[in-house]
Amino acid sequence: DVPGEAEVRLISKGGGITVMFDVRDSQDRGGMFDMEGEGEGQEGEDEEEGTVMPFVVDMKSGSKLLRFRCLASETVEIDAVEFLANGEETTSGYTGPAFDELDDELQGSFHDYLSEQGVDDTLASFIAMYADFKEQQEYSNWLQQVEKITK
Repeated sequence: DVPGEAEVRLISKGGGITVMFDVRDSQDRGGMFDMEGEGEGQEGEDEEEGTVMPFVVDMKSGSKLLRFRCLASETVEIDAVEFLANGEETTSGYTGPAFDELDDELQGSFHDYLSEQGVDDTLASFIAMYADFKEQQEYSNWLQQVEKITK
């Protein structure tokens, strides 16, 4: 975490896994509860449960890169699994199918693999909470800097 920067990087002790997220990318799920009464019985839930933070998990092996595009809330949701042969994104390379089109068992295996690597619900909760904290910290700093110039 670098003060003044919106991107946060978490690097595993061995260095093979990097988790990245940008605090400006927080998304409101919106529409989680239907006005017609669906979702009743969940009154105690606060609005933040509808907020998700996109994050990326990069697992490098030599020059090859396996990238998981995920969402953090209280759990880890995988949006995509990409294989980058040269370790870099390209506009023309095939990186893999849509995650929701994969066999359910394979999807579960990817979730299990991430969990074994420490990318689990605890980390997802941390990312969601830390992103909110970091955004508030950066916003406060921004206000102070703007005030210095406008006074």
